[in-house]
Amino acid sequence: MLRSTAPHPTVTTEQPSSSSNTHNNEGCKSLPFSNKGKGDCRRLPQLPTEIILLVLQQLPWSNHQPTLHACTVVNKLFYSTINPLLWNKPTLPSATNVQRLLTCLDLHASQDPGQTPGQHIRQLRLHGNFVTDAHLLRLLPLVPQLTSLELSCSTQLTATSIQWIPRYCQHLMSLHLVRITLTPSILTSMGQYCRQFQKLFLGDCTMRQPNMFMPLVQHCPLKDLTMMNCHMLGNEETTLMDIIHCHHLTSLYLSGLERSMNQLLLLAAAPTTTTSPNNTNTETAAVAAAAAKTTTTTHAWPHLAKFVARDGLYIDERTWISFIKTHPQLREISLGDAFGLTDDSLDAMGARWLPHLTHLRVVDNKKITPGGVQRWIQNASSCLVSVELIHCDRIQDHDFPDLVYPAVFGQIALDEIDIGRMRETNKAQMLE
Repeated sequence: MLRSTAPHPTVTTEQPSSSSNTHNNEGCKSLPFSNKGKGDCRRLPQLPTEIILLVLQQLPWSNHQPTLHACTVVNKLFYSTINPLLWNKPTLPSATNVQRLLTCLDLHASQDPGQTPGQHIRQLRLHGNFVTDAHLLRLLPLVPQLTSLELSCSTQLTATSIQWIPRYCQHLMSLHLVRITLTPSILTSMGQYCRQFQKLFLGDCTMRQPNMFMPLVQHCPLKDLTMMNCHMLGNEETTLMDIIHCHHLTSLYLSGLERSMNQLLLLAAAPTTTTSPNNTNTETAAVAAAAAKTTTTTHAWPHLAKFVARDGLYIDERTWISFIKTHPQLREISLGDAFGLTDDSLDAMGARWLPHLTHLRVVDNKKITPGGVQRWIQNASSCLVSVELIHCDRIQDHDFPDLVYPAVFGQIALDEIDIGRMRETNKAQMLE
């Protein structure tokens, strides 16, 4: 079959005058699409790099290195736009990868110090025992724009290199350390150089001196603090008192603290409890006295939105309720080993005191009842979307039979649909 050679249909329009034609040609320069030139071809506008980046970041492969690399060969604009993304978060799973990165950055620095790829690196994760002080000391000067650094499971890293992190990476906002021995010089430098520092994760770290957090308290807007199984070597009281003074905190995650440490934090955060004359427990009274040394009229963490205590065995109910009433901004709560909390604690977490609560997780509780849970859900915040009750002795799987995800082996999870359904059922029963 022969292809038709008939011309495309044309539309006849009135020809403008020469003066108006000149005006239209000048205006055409500002249009995003232009039909000037040969034929009727249209040229796509050149998008700003910010728009291209926003589009790419919404795609599912925005962190897939091979795909990003393929995009760099589209044209010069895509190369200059996407190349920083390729370097944003390099993957370094072995000592070989670290050595290759160092060699590459050194080469670029020697050729063009002002345009090295290290300027684009924002996040680094060095996980493994292959990372040494020598590696870190070579790397830090080459990544001055670093905002997030994770160092974990390396027995070869010491304060010799770690103390230089703040000096070279003054834009650092997040630091994740696992199995690292902290010294005063590390956190002192952090407070001195990293004035935007907001997030600190310490896992299985050793703290050898008292008041080590004080430089962060005085100079950094620390908002997110996680401490898991840290070894404070007798410096628990001073360390935790420093934490109490972190007034910018919005998220606090505590796990593996020794006896009464959670109690100490909660007493200090709710000062009205520290002066209670009815507190007869000797140990609790001693903790309260220690807390009273640092706070008397205001509670700590006025902006706290997320609180996680993996070891809540020594949180007594009275202290917990006082803590709830002085922290109305809480949105997420997770309590492990919360043996002593009863339905009264649930009632305190209703919409009156926690109007923004969205998530609650309780693990290993012996006193909360199904009726207490149902009553609390009815009175809880309208923002509530998730409730997890795990290994709560008085709550059985059959107490909540119509869940979207049925309870299994003592793990009950209520989502937004379950919560809405329970509230509607309770309303219907009240109207009958």
